[in-house]
Amino acid sequence: MFRTHHRPACRRALVAAATLGALAAAPTAWANIELTDLPGVSTSASACYLQTCGIPGTYSDRNIIDNRPYVAGSGGGLWSGGNLGTAANPQWVRVDFGAAYLLSTVSLRFVDNAGAWQGYTNVYELRGSVNASTWQLLGSGTLTDLTGNVAALTDTYAWAGAAQPVARWLEYRVVGGSHWAALDEINAMGSPSVVPEPSTWALWATGGLLALWRVRRRAADVRTG
Repeated sequence: MFRTHHRPACRRALVAAATLGALAAAPTAWANIELTDLPGVSTSASACYLQTCGIPGTYSDRNIIDNRPYVAGSGGGLWSGGNLGTAANPQWVRVDFGAAYLLSTVSLRFVDNAGAWQGYTNVYELRGSVNASTWQLLGSGTLTDLTGNVAALTDTYAWAGAAQPVARWLEYRVVGGSHWAALDEINAMGSPSVVPEPSTWALWATGGLLALWRVRRRAADVRTG
């Protein structure tokens, strides 16, 4: 009778113990991964030069996640909007990760035209969104086409801890400058956004401990009864 009656309680004890173990180990399981290399990541743009959006190897939006540097004079390998971006008429290119992630770093690499457009600029905003309708400003700056000048060609943003933004979509939005809106590459690192908040971890842990206490209390009652 004792073994039959308390078998569910034993199972609850095992589940509670396993839950606590998983809670202790889970935070280390959420590795920082390269989001722009995930399967199923897609891109889109306001426009592409020569109407080449979606066509790899041209001036397509897809080129911003191809992990290949633009080669000047190659006739493609980067995203180009084919026009200037302004505050009133911005040009943009977006990455959709397919799910929301906590961002740790985002790097933007501009276009090196081997001196053909030396000193030309894009004034941009980096924005993130979880629904593609409400956007959060994550950064802003000016990228300059200066041959061989990595600092002018690249901007990198980094966040840690509670400051990490959550986004499914990233947008490079050109709002000014003397260059056509363009971008060679965008790279993003991050981790799944479903990691519970500290308060949630504490609540789960408390529930697991309470389950263990109840099992032990019932077992003690049986022994003394």
